[in-house]
Amino acid sequence: RIWRTRRQRAFRTGRMPARLRAALLVLLAQCPAAQGTPSPPPYPPTPDYDCDAMTGRSEIAGGDSCSTIDIDTEGPCDLWYQETSTAGKYKFCYGPTADEPDQCSNIKVTDCFYPPPSPPPPSPPPPSPPPVTCADLAGRTEQSKSCDEIDPVEEGLPCDTFAKQKNDPWKYDLCYGPEPGEDKCARTKVECYPPPSPPPPSPP
Repeated sequence: RIWRTRRQRAFRTGRMPARLRAALLVLLAQCPAAQGTPSPPPYPPTPDYDCDAMTGRSEIAGGDSCSTIDIDTEGPCDLWYQETSTAGKYKFCYGPTADEPDQCSNIKVTDCFYPPPSPPPPSPPPPSPPPVTCADLAGRTEQSKSCDEIDPVEEGLPCDTFAKQKNDPWKYDLCYGPEPGEDKCARTKVECYPPPSPPPPSPP
């Protein structure tokens, strides 16, 4: 009875036996909260995205989804978006979340019609064949094959050193080029008819 009375008096006065107090101190020292361990930061709330969220994002290659992004190697979730089969509908990645702490989630946004990229500038027109006359026939080597069959690299000479006579003895193809994107020579046609004979002298 004396022991019970002392224990009751210790609780009423806020004092407790030394052994009990030491055991409680050991337990408190082992508690993470007592050691000042910070609790993990709260996850951000689900964002309210609109079409402006596309700015600065890149499309996930290969048609993969937001959940396939490796956050450690590919960066934060909000750098990516996923296309869908519906025009104007996109999935913007975000997260991680408390439900998916190891991967990205997505929010669907519709009616986002971005202007298409500008078309590439038109290709310049092919260069016009150089103006040639029958005088350009001089010094050229006549070939049995057409100009478009001549490879100047294989021949070791430029295209403008070759010509091909047509079936008409006064018509020729004069080679030139190659034109951009081509390996073989191009051609331009000339007609080199002899000048008309002078009229006979008038009789005296």
